[in-house]
Amino acid sequence: MPVRVVLPADPLLGHPEQEIVARLWRRRQTETGWVFQVGLPSYEGSEAGTVQAAEYRVWVRAPEHARPVDGVDYDQVPTDRLEASAWQRAYRLCRAHVGAGGPLPQAAGQVIVQGEDLGGFHLGAGGVAQVGEPDHRHLRALPGEIPPQGTEARPAPSRRGRPRPRPAC
Repeated sequence: MPVRVVLPADPLLGHPEQEIVARLWRRRQTETGWVFQVGLPSYEGSEAGTVQAAEYRVWVRAPEHARPVDGVDYDQVPTDRLEASAWQRAYRLCRAHVGAGGPLPQAAGQVIVQGEDLGGFHLGAGGVAQVGEPDHRHLRALPGEIPPQGTEARPAPSRRGRPRPRPAC
């Protein structure tokens, strides 16, 4: 499949960004976005001393360095997607439940959606009573935004059972 690849500018040589058409071999979702494996057109010398067409394969970030060609359907390109973690799945289901007007569950087993215990998720995430309280402000994020596991949007774990840090004297 053809894809447009943006080559970076070279200020030392005075070259602006360039855009070439390359072959898209594979798409891969990563924690930070998408990367595409593309085959850039190139040339190589043969043992007989002639020059022949070749291809140089490299991974590039999309959409910064790889952009679609208008009218091309990319459904047939092999695609590696990340599986959502259990926390992200429960988060999505809890957001959908709250967004549809449902209350946050106050006990484990109180609300089960698609086999996920939203009460257990809610209690594990801090167990506060209202969406507006600090530990659940992430449930009011923009629609479709799912913070990756381990970011500041995830509530901090409870300090219960751990010793308090000693103040410096």
